[in-house]
Amino acid sequence: MVYNDDAKPLGIRFYSFGSGEEDVEIMDARIIEGGAAGQMECTWGTVMKDGMCVEDCHPECNGCIPKSPGSKLDTECRLCRHFSIRLENGNTRCLAECPPGQKAAANGVTCICEDFSILDDDGHTRCVSTCPVTTHQMAADGVTCEPKTIKWRDDLRCGPGYTAPTANPGQCDPNSDDPCCSAFGWCGNTANHCSCSVCRDYRWLKRDSSWVVESAGTPRVYNRVTYDATKVLDGNTGTYWNPMHTGRYFNNWYIILDLAAPHTLTRIAINNRGDNDHDVAAFKLQKSQGNSPYNWEDVRSVSNVRKGTTQRQEFGGFRETAEYWRFVITRTHAGYQPYLKELNFQGFQAGANVALGMLAFQTTTRPDGGPARLAVDWNPSTRLTDGSCAHTQQEENPTWWVDLGQSYAVDSVVIFNRLEECCSDQINPFNIHIRDSDQVSTNPKCGGDHRIGLTMPSISVSCQGMRGRYVGIRLPGPSRVLTLCEVRVFSDDKVVLPGQTK
Repeated sequence: MVYNDDAKPLGIRFYSFGSGEEDVEIMDARIIEGGAAGQMECTWGTVMKDGMCVEDCHPECNGCIPKSPGSKLDTECRLCRHFSIRLENGNTRCLAECPPGQKAAANGVTCICEDFSILDDDGHTRCVSTCPVTTHQMAADGVTCEPKTIKWRDDLRCGPGYTAPTANPGQCDPNSDDPCCSAFGWCGNTANHCSCSVCRDYRWLKRDSSWVVESAGTPRVYNRVTYDATKVLDGNTGTYWNPMHTGRYFNNWYIILDLAAPHTLTRIAINNRGDNDHDVAAFKLQKSQGNSPYNWEDVRSVSNVRKGTTQRQEFGGFRETAEYWRFVITRTHAGYQPYLKELNFQGFQAGANVALGMLAFQTTTRPDGGPARLAVDWNPSTRLTDGSCAHTQQEENPTWWVDLGQSYAVDSVVIFNRLEECCSDQINPFNIHIRDSDQVSTNPKCGGDHRIGLTMPSISVSCQGMRGRYVGIRLPGPSRVLTLCEVRVFSDDKVVLPGQTK
Protein backbone atom coordinates (compact mmCIF):
# COMPACT_ATOMS: atom_id res chain seq x y z
CA MET A 1 0.00 0.00 0.00
CA VAL A 2 1.16 3.56 -0.78
CA TYR A 3 -0.32 6.48 1.22
CA ASN A 4 0.29 10.13 0.26
CA ASP A 5 0.00 12.84 2.92
CA ASP A 6 -0.09 16.01 0.80
CA ALA A 7 -0.68 18.44 3.66
CA LYS A 8 1.48 21.56 3.47
CA PRO A 9 4.18 22.58 3.99
CA LEU A 10 5.84 19.18 3.46
CA GLY A 11 4.21 16.23 1.69
CA ILE A 12 5.22 12.70 2.67
CA ARG A 13 4.63 9.40 0.84
CA PHE A 14 4.43 6.33 3.12
CA TYR A 15 5.01 2.73 1.94
CA SER A 16 3.58 -0.18 3.92
CA PHE A 17 1.98 -3.62 3.75
CA GLY A 18 -1.72 -3.90 4.58
CA SER A 19 -5.15 -2.78 3.42
CA GLY A 20 -5.52 0.30 5.64
CA GLU A 21 -8.28 -1.36 7.70
CA GLU A 22 -5.98 -1.79 10.71
CA ASP A 23 -2.74 -0.23 11.94
CA VAL A 24 0.15 -0.98 9.59
CA GLU A 25 3.91 -1.03 9.85
CA ILE A 26 5.62 1.71 7.83
CA MET A 27 8.32 0.26 5.58
CA ASP A 28 9.56 3.50 3.98
CA ALA A 29 8.73 7.24 3.73
CA ARG A 30 9.75 9.80 1.11
CA ILE A 31 9.25 13.58 0.76
CA ILE A 32 6.94 14.82 -2.02
CA GLU A 33 5.61 18.18 -2.94
CA GLY A 34 2.90 19.47 -0.56
CA GLY A 35 -0.79 19.14 -1.35
CA ALA A 36 -4.20 19.92 -0.02
CA ALA A 37 -5.39 16.48 1.07
CA GLY A 38 -4.12 12.96 1.74
CA GLN A 39 -4.81 10.07 -0.63
CA MET A 40 -4.20 6.33 -0.67
CA GLU A 41 -2.91 4.57 -3.79
CA CYS A 42 -3.64 0.82 -4.25
CA THR A 43 -0.98 -1.22 -6.04
CA TRP A 44 -0.14 -4.76 -7.24
CA GLY A 45 -3.52 -6.26 -8.01
CA THR A 46 -5.55 -4.36 -5.39
CA VAL A 47 -8.37 -1.85 -5.90
CA MET A 48 -9.99 0.81 -3.72
CA LYS A 49 -13.26 -0.26 -2.08
CA ASP A 50 -14.94 1.67 0.74
CA GLY A 51 -11.71 3.50 1.49
CA MET A 52 -9.61 0.36 1.70
CA CYS A 53 -7.31 -1.52 -0.69
CA VAL A 54 -8.73 -4.99 -1.40
CA GLU A 55 -7.48 -7.78 -3.65
CA ASP A 56 -8.98 -7.74 -7.14
CA CYS A 57 -9.57 -11.47 -7.66
CA HIS A 58 -11.36 -13.91 -9.90
CA PRO A 59 -15.02 -14.34 -8.81
CA GLU A 60 -14.31 -17.88 -7.59
CA CYS A 61 -11.47 -16.74 -5.31
CA ASN A 62 -11.72 -16.00 -1.62
CA GLY A 63 -8.58 -13.88 -1.57
CA CYS A 64 -5.81 -14.19 -4.12
CA ILE A 65 -2.10 -13.80 -4.79
CA PRO A 66 -1.85 -12.40 -8.34
CA LYS A 67 1.26 -13.30 -10.30
CA SER A 68 0.94 -10.01 -12.18
CA PRO A 69 -1.19 -6.90 -11.51
CA GLY A 70 -4.74 -7.37 -12.73
CA SER A 71 -4.32 -11.00 -13.84
CA LYS A 72 -7.44 -12.23 -11.91
CA LEU A 73 -6.88 -15.93 -12.71
CA ASP A 74 -8.81 -18.80 -11.09
CA THR A 75 -5.47 -20.49 -10.31
CA GLU A 76 -4.23 -17.65 -8.06
CA CYS A 77 -6.76 -18.03 -5.24
CA ARG A 78 -5.85 -18.23 -1.58
CA LEU A 79 -9.06 -20.21 -1.00
CA CYS A 80 -11.88 -21.27 -3.29
CA ARG A 81 -15.44 -20.02 -2.81
CA HIS A 82 -17.01 -23.24 -4.11
CA PHE A 83 -14.94 -26.14 -5.52
CA SER A 84 -11.33 -26.88 -6.40
CA ILE A 85 -9.56 -29.34 -8.71
CA ARG A 86 -5.90 -30.22 -8.99
CA LEU A 87 -4.33 -29.56 -12.41
CA GLU A 88 -1.64 -31.72 -14.03
CA ASN A 89 1.02 -29.05 -13.37
CA GLY A 90 0.27 -29.19 -9.64
CA ASN A 91 -1.72 -25.92 -9.46
CA THR A 92 -5.20 -25.66 -7.97
CA ARG A 93 -8.11 -24.24 -9.98
CA CYS A 94 -11.26 -22.81 -8.36
CA LEU A 95 -14.61 -23.58 -10.00
CA ALA A 96 -18.26 -22.75 -9.41
CA GLU A 97 -19.17 -26.42 -9.91
CA CYS A 98 -17.37 -29.69 -10.52
CA PRO A 99 -16.57 -30.45 -14.19
CA PRO A 100 -18.44 -33.17 -16.12
CA GLY A 101 -17.63 -36.66 -14.87
CA GLN A 102 -16.77 -35.41 -11.38
CA LYS A 103 -18.74 -34.75 -8.21
CA ALA A 104 -18.29 -33.03 -4.87
CA ALA A 105 -16.24 -34.98 -2.36
CA ALA A 106 -17.43 -35.61 1.19
CA ASN A 107 -15.66 -32.45 2.36
CA GLY A 108 -17.88 -30.38 0.05
CA VAL A 109 -15.02 -28.37 -1.43
CA THR A 110 -13.00 -30.67 -3.71
CA CYS A 111 -14.06 -32.63 -6.79
CA ILE A 112 -13.58 -36.35 -7.25
CA CYS A 113 -14.47 -38.78 -10.03
CA GLU A 114 -18.21 -39.43 -10.29
CA ASP A 115 -17.73 -43.17 -10.83
CA PHE A 116 -14.19 -44.57 -10.91
CA SER A 117 -10.65 -43.24 -11.31
CA ILE A 118 -7.51 -44.61 -12.98
CA LEU A 119 -4.01 -43.57 -11.94
CA ASP A 120 -1.90 -43.66 -15.12
CA ASP A 121 1.83 -44.38 -15.31
CA ASP A 122 2.50 -40.67 -15.76
CA GLY A 123 1.02 -39.97 -12.33
CA HIS A 124 -2.19 -38.32 -13.58
CA THR A 125 -5.71 -39.37 -12.60
CA ARG A 126 -8.49 -39.73 -15.16
CA CYS A 127 -12.15 -40.49 -14.56
CA VAL A 128 -13.96 -43.45 -16.16
CA SER A 129 -17.50 -44.81 -15.92
CA THR A 130 -16.30 -48.42 -15.48
CA CYS A 131 -12.95 -50.12 -14.94
CA PRO A 132 -11.50 -51.53 -18.21
CA VAL A 133 -12.10 -55.27 -17.90
CA THR A 134 -9.04 -56.42 -19.84
CA THR A 135 -6.42 -54.21 -18.19
CA HIS A 136 -7.73 -53.13 -14.74
CA GLN A 137 -9.46 -54.42 -11.64
CA MET A 138 -11.28 -52.77 -8.73
CA ALA A 139 -9.03 -51.74 -5.84
CA ALA A 140 -9.91 -52.31 -2.19
CA ASP A 141 -11.24 -48.75 -1.83
CA GLY A 142 -14.06 -49.48 -4.27
CA VAL A 143 -13.47 -46.38 -6.40
CA THR A 144 -9.99 -46.84 -7.91
CA CYS A 145 -9.19 -49.00 -10.93
CA GLU A 146 -5.76 -50.56 -10.45
CA PRO A 147 -3.81 -52.29 -13.24
CA LYS A 148 -3.90 -56.03 -13.51
CA THR A 149 -0.40 -57.36 -13.03
CA ILE A 150 -0.52 -60.19 -15.56
CA LYS A 151 2.23 -58.94 -17.83
CA TRP A 152 3.72 -62.34 -18.67
CA ARG A 153 2.71 -65.50 -20.52
CA ASP A 154 2.34 -69.09 -19.39
CA ASP A 155 4.57 -70.33 -22.23
CA LEU A 156 7.55 -68.18 -20.98
CA ARG A 157 7.74 -66.26 -24.26
CA CYS A 158 8.55 -62.53 -23.96
CA GLY A 159 9.67 -59.49 -25.89
CA PRO A 160 8.58 -58.11 -29.28
CA GLY A 161 6.01 -60.30 -31.02
CA TYR A 162 4.76 -61.91 -27.81
CA THR A 163 1.79 -60.15 -26.24
CA ALA A 164 0.74 -60.78 -22.63
CA PRO A 165 -2.75 -60.02 -21.18
CA THR A 166 -1.75 -56.51 -20.05
CA ALA A 167 1.62 -55.90 -21.69
CA ASN A 168 2.89 -55.63 -25.24
CA PRO A 169 5.58 -56.82 -25.55
CA GLY A 170 5.16 -59.49 -22.91
CA GLN A 171 7.40 -59.45 -19.86
CA CYS A 172 8.74 -62.04 -17.41
CA ASP A 173 7.41 -62.56 -13.90
CA PRO A 174 9.93 -60.76 -11.64
CA ASN A 175 9.00 -63.01 -8.68
CA SER A 176 9.39 -66.28 -10.56
CA ASP A 177 12.42 -68.48 -11.25
CA ASP A 178 12.60 -66.99 -14.78
CA PRO A 179 12.65 -63.18 -14.36
CA CYS A 180 14.70 -62.21 -17.44
CA CYS A 181 13.91 -62.03 -21.15
CA SER A 182 16.62 -63.23 -23.55
CA ALA A 183 17.50 -61.86 -26.97
CA PHE A 184 15.54 -64.78 -28.45
CA GLY A 185 12.31 -64.05 -26.58
CA TRP A 186 12.42 -66.61 -23.76
CA CYS A 187 12.12 -66.03 -20.00
CA GLY A 188 14.90 -67.59 -17.93
CA ASN A 189 17.57 -66.95 -15.30
CA THR A 190 20.92 -67.60 -17.00
CA ALA A 191 23.48 -65.03 -18.13
CA ASN A 192 22.09 -65.40 -21.66
CA HIS A 193 18.72 -64.30 -20.32
CA CYS A 194 19.75 -61.59 -17.87
CA SER A 195 23.16 -60.20 -18.86
CA CYS A 196 23.39 -59.78 -22.62
CA SER A 197 23.28 -56.34 -24.20
CA VAL A 198 19.64 -56.68 -25.29
CA CYS A 199 18.38 -58.85 -22.42
CA ARG A 200 15.81 -57.44 -20.02
CA ASP A 201 15.84 -58.11 -16.27
CA TYR A 202 12.39 -57.42 -14.77
CA ARG A 203 13.36 -57.79 -11.13
CA TRP A 204 13.23 -54.82 -8.81
CA LEU A 205 16.71 -53.87 -7.66
CA LYS A 206 18.01 -55.39 -4.45
CA ARG A 207 18.45 -52.27 -2.35
CA ASP A 208 21.36 -51.30 -0.14
CA SER A 209 21.26 -48.63 2.60
CA SER A 210 24.82 -47.66 1.65
CA TRP A 211 23.39 -46.13 -1.54
CA VAL A 212 22.32 -43.06 0.46
CA VAL A 213 25.09 -40.47 0.42
CA GLU A 214 23.18 -37.28 1.23
CA SER A 215 19.67 -36.12 2.17
CA ALA A 216 17.77 -33.00 3.16
CA GLY A 217 16.83 -32.04 6.71
CA THR A 218 17.75 -33.50 10.09
CA PRO A 219 16.41 -37.02 10.76
CA ARG A 220 14.16 -37.46 13.74
CA VAL A 221 15.50 -39.56 16.63
CA TYR A 222 12.91 -41.24 18.85
CA ASN A 223 13.27 -44.16 21.25
CA ARG A 224 16.83 -44.64 20.01
CA VAL A 225 15.60 -45.04 16.42
CA THR A 226 16.95 -42.62 13.79
CA TYR A 227 14.42 -41.93 11.04
CA ASP A 228 16.99 -41.12 8.37
CA ALA A 229 16.90 -41.59 4.60
CA THR A 230 18.25 -45.15 4.78
CA LYS A 231 14.85 -46.20 6.15
CA VAL A 232 13.36 -45.97 2.63
CA LEU A 233 15.68 -48.80 1.54
CA ASP A 234 15.33 -51.16 4.51
CA GLY A 235 12.31 -53.15 3.27
CA ASN A 236 10.48 -52.44 6.54
CA THR A 237 7.21 -50.54 6.07
CA GLY A 238 7.11 -49.96 9.83
CA THR A 239 9.89 -47.36 9.55
CA TYR A 240 10.04 -44.17 7.50
CA TRP A 241 12.19 -41.16 6.60
CA ASN A 242 11.37 -38.02 8.58
CA PRO A 243 13.54 -35.01 7.55
CA MET A 244 12.90 -32.44 10.28
CA HIS A 245 13.86 -28.75 10.61
CA THR A 246 13.20 -27.87 6.98
CA GLY A 247 10.06 -25.81 7.51
CA ARG A 248 6.62 -26.15 6.04
CA TYR A 249 6.38 -25.90 2.23
CA PHE A 250 10.12 -26.52 1.91
CA ASN A 251 9.32 -28.58 -1.20
CA ASN A 252 12.89 -29.69 -1.79
CA TRP A 253 13.24 -32.82 0.34
CA TYR A 254 15.86 -34.86 -1.50
CA ILE A 255 17.82 -38.10 -1.22
CA ILE A 256 21.03 -38.56 -3.27
CA LEU A 257 21.86 -42.16 -4.15
CA ASP A 258 25.09 -43.72 -5.43
CA LEU A 259 24.19 -47.14 -6.86
CA ALA A 260 27.92 -48.08 -6.92
CA ALA A 261 27.74 -48.76 -10.68
CA PRO A 262 25.72 -47.40 -13.62
CA HIS A 263 22.19 -48.78 -13.67
CA THR A 264 19.45 -48.45 -16.24
CA LEU A 265 16.21 -47.62 -14.40
CA THR A 266 12.76 -48.02 -15.95
CA ARG A 267 10.35 -47.70 -13.04
CA ILE A 268 10.10 -46.20 -9.54
CA ALA A 269 7.79 -47.07 -6.64
CA ILE A 270 7.10 -45.32 -3.33
CA ASN A 271 5.09 -46.07 -0.18
CA ASN A 272 3.54 -43.18 1.71
CA ARG A 273 2.84 -43.43 5.44
CA GLY A 274 -0.83 -42.75 4.73
CA ASP A 275 -1.43 -39.98 7.28
CA ASN A 276 -2.43 -37.41 4.60
CA ASP A 277 -0.53 -34.42 6.04
CA HIS A 278 2.94 -35.90 5.46
CA ASP A 279 2.15 -37.96 2.36
CA VAL A 280 4.15 -37.24 -0.81
CA ALA A 281 2.06 -35.48 -3.47
CA ALA A 282 4.68 -34.77 -6.14
CA PHE A 283 8.29 -35.73 -6.84
CA LYS A 284 10.92 -35.83 -9.55
CA LEU A 285 13.71 -38.29 -10.29
CA GLN A 286 17.04 -36.94 -11.55
CA LYS A 287 20.31 -38.48 -12.70
CA SER A 288 23.94 -37.39 -12.87
CA GLN A 289 26.80 -39.06 -14.73
CA GLY A 290 29.38 -37.68 -12.30
CA ASN A 291 29.62 -36.65 -8.66
CA SER A 292 32.32 -34.00 -8.67
CA PRO A 293 30.26 -31.96 -9.10
CA TYR A 294 26.82 -33.45 -9.64
CA ASN A 295 25.08 -32.34 -12.84
CA TRP A 296 21.43 -33.19 -12.33
CA GLU A 297 19.18 -33.90 -15.29
CA ASP A 298 15.44 -34.46 -14.89
CA VAL A 299 14.33 -38.01 -15.75
CA ARG A 300 10.73 -38.22 -14.52
CA SER A 301 8.31 -35.83 -12.82
CA VAL A 302 5.14 -36.99 -11.05
CA SER A 303 2.57 -34.55 -9.67
CA ASN A 304 -0.32 -36.73 -8.50
CA VAL A 305 0.76 -39.23 -5.85
CA ARG A 306 -2.19 -40.47 -3.81
CA LYS A 307 -2.53 -39.64 -0.11
CA GLY A 308 -4.16 -41.60 2.68
CA THR A 309 -2.79 -44.97 1.55
CA THR A 310 0.28 -47.02 2.43
CA GLN A 311 -0.03 -49.10 -0.72
CA ARG A 312 2.89 -49.12 -3.13
CA GLN A 313 2.48 -46.64 -5.99
CA GLU A 314 4.48 -47.31 -9.16
CA PHE A 315 5.46 -44.93 -11.97
CA GLY A 316 7.14 -45.74 -15.28
CA GLY A 317 7.53 -44.06 -18.64
CA PHE A 318 11.32 -43.61 -18.61
CA ARG A 319 14.53 -45.52 -19.37
CA GLU A 320 17.74 -43.78 -18.31
CA THR A 321 21.21 -44.88 -17.23
CA ALA A 322 23.46 -43.41 -14.51
CA GLU A 323 25.24 -44.28 -11.29
CA TYR A 324 24.13 -41.20 -9.35
CA TRP A 325 20.43 -40.49 -8.77
CA ARG A 326 18.47 -37.88 -6.83
CA PHE A 327 14.90 -38.37 -5.60
CA VAL A 328 13.33 -34.98 -4.86
CA ILE A 329 9.97 -34.56 -3.13
CA THR A 330 8.61 -31.29 -4.53
CA ARG A 331 5.30 -31.22 -2.64
CA THR A 332 3.47 -32.98 0.17
CA HIS A 333 -0.30 -32.89 0.52
CA ALA A 334 -0.28 -30.47 3.48
CA GLY A 335 3.14 -28.88 3.05
CA TYR A 336 4.74 -30.65 6.01
CA GLN A 337 7.95 -32.70 5.76
CA PRO A 338 7.39 -36.15 4.19
CA TYR A 339 7.05 -39.43 6.04
CA LEU A 340 8.29 -41.76 3.29
CA LYS A 341 8.25 -45.48 4.05
CA GLU A 342 9.85 -47.14 1.02
CA LEU A 343 11.56 -46.29 -2.27
CA ASN A 344 12.06 -48.97 -4.95
CA PHE A 345 13.57 -49.02 -8.43
CA GLN A 346 13.10 -51.39 -11.33
CA GLY A 347 16.07 -51.76 -13.64
CA PHE A 348 19.37 -53.50 -14.12
CA GLN A 349 23.09 -52.85 -13.88
CA ALA A 350 24.26 -51.29 -17.11
CA GLY A 351 27.47 -53.27 -17.33
CA ALA A 352 31.12 -52.39 -16.84
CA ASN A 353 32.94 -49.36 -18.21
CA VAL A 354 35.40 -51.32 -20.34
CA ALA A 355 37.20 -48.13 -21.51
CA LEU A 356 38.42 -47.10 -18.05
CA GLY A 357 42.23 -46.76 -18.03
CA MET A 358 42.67 -48.33 -21.48
CA LEU A 359 45.02 -47.05 -24.19
CA ALA A 360 43.59 -44.02 -25.96
CA PHE A 361 44.72 -42.08 -29.02
CA GLN A 362 43.79 -38.96 -30.98
CA THR A 363 44.84 -37.49 -34.32
CA THR A 364 46.56 -34.44 -32.74
CA THR A 365 47.09 -32.91 -29.32
CA ARG A 366 47.08 -29.18 -28.67
CA PRO A 367 50.46 -27.70 -27.65
CA ASP A 368 49.19 -26.70 -24.20
CA GLY A 369 48.23 -30.28 -23.36
CA GLY A 370 45.15 -32.48 -23.36
CA PRO A 371 46.38 -35.99 -24.21
CA ALA A 372 43.90 -38.68 -25.21
CA ARG A 373 44.29 -40.66 -21.97
CA LEU A 374 42.54 -37.92 -19.98
CA ALA A 375 39.21 -38.99 -21.49
CA VAL A 376 39.38 -42.43 -19.82
CA ASP A 377 40.60 -41.44 -16.32
CA TRP A 378 37.12 -41.62 -14.62
CA ASN A 379 37.22 -37.87 -13.92
CA PRO A 380 34.10 -36.39 -15.56
CA SER A 381 34.92 -32.74 -14.86
CA THR A 382 33.62 -30.66 -17.77
CA ARG A 383 36.13 -27.81 -17.30
CA LEU A 384 39.35 -27.85 -19.29
CA THR A 385 41.21 -26.04 -16.51
CA ASP A 386 40.70 -29.04 -14.21
CA GLY A 387 43.19 -30.94 -16.37
CA SER A 388 40.99 -33.90 -17.23
CA CYS A 389 39.96 -33.31 -20.85
CA ALA A 390 41.49 -34.64 -24.06
CA HIS A 391 41.93 -31.83 -26.62
CA THR A 392 42.99 -31.87 -30.28
CA GLN A 393 44.26 -29.05 -32.41
CA GLN A 394 42.01 -27.45 -35.00
CA GLU A 395 42.03 -29.77 -37.99
CA GLU A 396 39.91 -31.63 -40.51
CA ASN A 397 37.96 -34.58 -39.11
CA PRO A 398 39.62 -34.69 -35.65
CA THR A 399 39.28 -38.15 -34.13
CA TRP A 400 39.77 -39.77 -30.71
CA TRP A 401 39.66 -43.53 -30.08
CA VAL A 402 40.23 -46.10 -27.37
CA ASP A 403 41.61 -49.64 -27.68
CA LEU A 404 39.50 -51.89 -25.43
CA GLY A 405 42.05 -54.70 -25.70
CA GLN A 406 39.51 -57.15 -27.10
CA SER A 407 36.14 -57.10 -28.83
CA TYR A 408 33.09 -56.21 -26.73
CA ALA A 409 29.36 -55.94 -27.36
CA VAL A 410 28.88 -52.24 -26.67
CA ASP A 411 25.62 -51.39 -24.95
CA SER A 412 26.13 -47.62 -24.72
CA VAL A 413 28.74 -44.87 -24.99
CA VAL A 414 28.59 -41.95 -22.54
CA ILE A 415 30.40 -38.76 -23.57
CA PHE A 416 31.15 -35.82 -21.26
CA ASN A 417 31.44 -32.57 -23.19
CA ARG A 418 33.43 -29.44 -22.33
CA LEU A 419 30.72 -27.37 -20.66
CA GLU A 420 32.13 -23.86 -20.97
CA GLU A 421 30.60 -20.89 -22.79
CA CYS A 422 33.34 -20.73 -25.38
CA CYS A 423 33.28 -24.30 -26.48
CA SER A 424 30.23 -26.39 -25.59
CA ASP A 425 28.98 -26.37 -29.18
CA GLN A 426 32.30 -27.44 -30.78
CA ILE A 427 31.43 -31.14 -30.54
CA ASN A 428 28.25 -30.92 -32.63
CA PRO A 429 27.76 -32.91 -34.77
CA PHE A 430 29.83 -36.01 -33.97
CA ASN A 431 29.98 -39.66 -35.02
CA ILE A 432 30.73 -42.82 -33.03
CA HIS A 433 32.57 -45.65 -34.82
CA ILE A 434 32.82 -49.23 -33.46
CA ARG A 435 34.51 -52.34 -34.90
CA ASP A 436 37.87 -54.14 -34.86
CA SER A 437 39.93 -51.90 -37.17
CA ASP A 438 42.36 -49.42 -35.64
CA GLN A 439 41.56 -47.21 -38.64
CA VAL A 440 38.52 -46.16 -36.69
CA SER A 441 36.93 -43.88 -39.29
CA THR A 442 36.46 -46.95 -41.53
CA ASN A 443 34.50 -48.80 -38.84
CA PRO A 444 30.67 -48.75 -38.90
CA LYS A 445 28.88 -45.90 -37.17
CA CYS A 446 26.74 -46.26 -34.09
CA GLY A 447 23.78 -44.26 -35.38
CA GLY A 448 24.31 -41.19 -37.54
CA ASP A 449 25.20 -37.63 -36.63
CA HIS A 450 24.78 -37.11 -32.87
CA ARG A 451 24.33 -33.81 -31.02
CA ILE A 452 24.49 -32.88 -27.35
CA GLY A 453 22.53 -30.05 -25.75
CA LEU A 454 24.73 -27.04 -25.03
CA THR A 455 23.80 -27.05 -21.33
CA MET A 456 24.00 -30.82 -20.91
CA PRO A 457 27.20 -32.12 -19.34
CA SER A 458 26.90 -35.55 -20.96
CA ILE A 459 25.03 -37.69 -23.43
CA SER A 460 24.41 -41.44 -23.41
CA VAL A 461 24.22 -43.03 -26.87
CA SER A 462 22.74 -46.53 -27.16
CA CYS A 463 24.72 -48.77 -29.52
CA GLN A 464 22.55 -51.87 -29.03
CA GLY A 465 25.30 -54.45 -28.76
CA MET A 466 27.54 -53.36 -31.66
CA ARG A 467 30.70 -55.39 -31.30
CA GLY A 468 34.21 -54.02 -31.59
CA ARG A 469 37.64 -53.54 -30.04
CA TYR A 470 37.98 -49.90 -31.02
CA VAL A 471 35.52 -47.16 -30.13
CA GLY A 472 36.13 -43.82 -31.83
CA ILE A 473 34.65 -40.32 -31.67
CA ARG A 474 35.00 -38.31 -34.90
CA LEU A 475 34.00 -34.75 -35.80
CA PRO A 476 33.27 -34.65 -39.55
CA GLY A 477 34.29 -31.55 -41.47
CA PRO A 478 37.12 -29.00 -41.77
CA SER A 479 38.50 -26.72 -39.02
CA ARG A 480 37.08 -28.72 -36.11
CA VAL A 481 38.39 -29.02 -32.54
CA LEU A 482 37.58 -32.14 -30.50
CA THR A 483 37.48 -31.86 -26.70
CA LEU A 484 36.39 -34.88 -24.66
CA CYS A 485 36.32 -34.65 -20.88
CA GLU A 486 35.35 -38.29 -20.40
CA VAL A 487 34.30 -41.26 -22.54
CA ARG A 488 32.73 -44.32 -20.95
CA VAL A 489 31.98 -47.48 -22.91
CA PHE A 490 29.54 -49.86 -21.22
CA SER A 491 29.30 -53.54 -22.03
CA ASP A 492 27.44 -56.41 -20.41
CA ASP A 493 30.09 -58.93 -21.54
CA LYS A 494 31.27 -60.73 -18.41
CA VAL A 495 34.98 -60.03 -18.80
CA VAL A 496 37.21 -58.53 -16.11
CA LEU A 497 40.47 -57.03 -17.28
CA PRO A 498 43.58 -56.54 -15.11
CA GLY A 499 43.50 -53.23 -13.32
CA GLN A 500 39.84 -52.56 -14.18
CA THR A 501 38.72 -51.40 -10.76
CA LYS A 502 36.88 -48.22 -10.05
